[in-house]
Parts: sequence; C-alpha cells; structure tokens
Amino acid sequence: MKRILVLVTFPCLIFLASCNPGTDELIEAGKAQLDKKDYKKAIDYFTRAIEQDTENIEAYNARAVCYFELEKYDSTIADCTKAITLDSTSYKPYYNRANAWRQLAAYEKALHDYTEAANIKPNEKDIFINRGVTNFELEHYQQAMDDFEFALQINPEDYLAYFNLGRVQLRFDEYEEASYNFMKTIEFAPEYAAGFFWLGVTQLQLDKKDEACIALKKALSLDYQDAKPIIEENCQ
Repeated sequence: MKRILVLVTFPCLIFLASCNPGTDELIEAGKAQLDKKDYKKAIDYFTRAIEQDTENIEAYNARAVCYFELEKYDSTIADCTKAITLDSTSYKPYYNRANAWRQLAAYEKALHDYTEAANIKPNEKDIFINRGVTNFELEHYQQAMDDFEFALQINPEDYLAYFNLGRVQLRFDEYEEASYNFMKTIEFAPEYAAGFFWLGVTQLQLDKKDEACIALKKALSLDYQDAKPIIEENCQ
C-alpha cells in the first residue's frame, strides 16, 4: 500500500522572473511542477536549487518526494538521509525515507524511521498507519493494532486505519470486531473495493451469507477481481 508522502505544496504556478533565479524561486517552481505531477521537471528545479545551496533541507526532501513517485527508492533514501544529516528535527525526511524502505521490503529500517518520525510528530496519523502496516508485515500484530487504534484517536474518520485494524483483527479470529471496522471503512470510503471484499469474507466467517454476498458483489462491481471466485462458490 503506497501512501502519499508528506510535503507542503503550493497550487499556484510560479513563473521564474529572471534568467538567474534564486534558490527560493527554484524551489517554488519545483513545487509547481510537483503539483502538476511532472516529477522529472520538478527534480530539475530542485537539483538546481541544491547546486546553489547544498544545505537546503527543503530542496532535498522535495526532490526525495519526486524520486519516490518515480519509484527511484534508492535516490529517495539518499536525499532523505542528506536532509536528516542537515537537520534531524524534521519528521518529514524520516517519514519519507521510511516509505522508501517499506517499498524495498526493508521493514526493520522502515519501522525505525517511522518511530523516529512519530517521536518528532506524535499527532500525524499517517505515520502510525504506515508504521502499523510495517508492523503487520513483520507479524507484530499487537503493535500494528496499537498503531491503527492510535491513528483513529487522531482522526476517527480515517478509512485506512479502520481497514487495516480489521485486517489485524482477522489474524486474531476477531470476526465481529473486524466486521465492524470493515463497515466503518466503507462508511467513510464508499468506493473502496477492498473494504467491501474483506467485509464479505468476514461475513462468511460469521455465517452471514446474504450480507457477505452483497458486499462481495459490490467489491466485484468495483473491479476487485479476487471477489469473483468466492462469489461463484458461495453466492449462487
């Protein structure tokens, strides 16, 4: 599950006013390209900003975001590491580097960086959701549950926190609790196919076949193809 990285961007398009723009102008221009999802152009601006100011933390972190979106995870890690070396008090490069580690299945390293980010920014729900997913991958199920529950304390309407909490509860055979959380998932994200799929699977475990089939058919209508064989087996 690839989540959006943390970066404050600006929606306006920035036109460079001179032939020799300063570092701030280059960063603003890069952010404008980032908003447009033109990551290669954004990287060019951020690189030029770094060439002018080799200790500009914002430029390194912003370029790391672009590299992540282009799936250049080693470059993401390198830029985040540089940003952390320059200033270890910002949670963003720790969080962004953790996301890159997770994409590379380096879960222990990701867990370390998410924890560092959480220590700096303890009220950022995405840190705890992604750390919870990492704990899940490491089969640290109780720690994962704790992370998702804490994320819901920060934002009681976050559908991904409900969804992932439900997935953990299935590991403990807590079907009623998981069913509740999958229902909360689709309440806050009514087009989230995976939420309907896992709700259906859970309802089958609870012998609620009619409700399960409704959920599974909805998942299939949202193009969640894993629902098809379960429907064929259980919903005829």
